[in-house]
Amino acid sequence: MEFIREYIMSIIVVILFSVLLEMIMPGSSFKKYIKLVVGLLIMFAIIKPVIHIPSLKNMELPYLTSEQVFSEQSEQVHTSVEGIQDNLIKKHFSQSLSNEIQDAIYKKFSVTCQVLTEFDGKQITVHIAGDEEKRQEIEGFIKTTYDVSVAEWLAPKRRE
Repeated sequence: MEFIREYIMSIIVVILFSVLLEMIMPGSSFKKYIKLVVGLLIMFAIIKPVIHIPSLKNMELPYLTSEQVFSEQSEQVHTSVEGIQDNLIKKHFSQSLSNEIQDAIYKKFSVTCQVLTEFDGKQITVHIAGDEEKRQEIEGFIKTTYDVSVAEWLAPKRRE
């Protein structure tokens, strides 16, 4: 930041010097040559940092590189995508398990039940809606086959 401040100050000093010199100079034939020299001084003051660019390598400017910006954004996107994927995997697993248990109950007992499973990443919860007649047999079958206990047994929904 010090470099930029010095650069701007040098340009301002050269411009003020040129304005004062033009005000002091009487109208003569040399005036156009003096304006040319002052113009060259102003151009030199503006171009001077470009000449000294190799010395800018040691200068530290406060800025973020594009890699830093993109890496932070990509981490956020990666985290949100992982969360969405986890939810979709859990939902698909729950649906597949529900269908599998429902089919196994039908094949074993010739009874139609509605099965809903929920998986939170650690624990599987099973809800069944079906007739009470074979409830104990079905619960025992699910426990031995899938090693899961039935959390809730609901009365089947009746069609009106």
